[in-house]
Amino acid sequence: MTFVAQTLSVHHQQDHVNGKSSANDLSRRGFLQLVAASIAFAGLSGCQIRQPVEKIIPYVRQPEEIVPGKPLFYATAMSLGGYALGLHVRISPR
Repeated sequence: MTFVAQTLSVHHQQDHVNGKSSANDLSRRGFLQLVAASIAFAGLSGCQIRQPVEKIIPYVRQPEEIVPGKPLFYATAMSLGGYALGLHVRISPR
């Protein structure tokens, strides 16, 4: 049984003991607890504990535009206030 099903089952049993008649009634507090638990579990399932191993492979033939020690320039655009703004970008070598 999943955590969500257990939570709903517990709330149903509590409501039955407290005299509430309908099994479909979910209190605001119960609903918020259920949503919080769902968000927490979604957040935990999206996290990876270890990063995947990546192999760094050198170029077989280095591209002509990439020269060690020389910055690379290119043109691009970004939106600013709903308008396109042209940019000249410089990538410095490490």
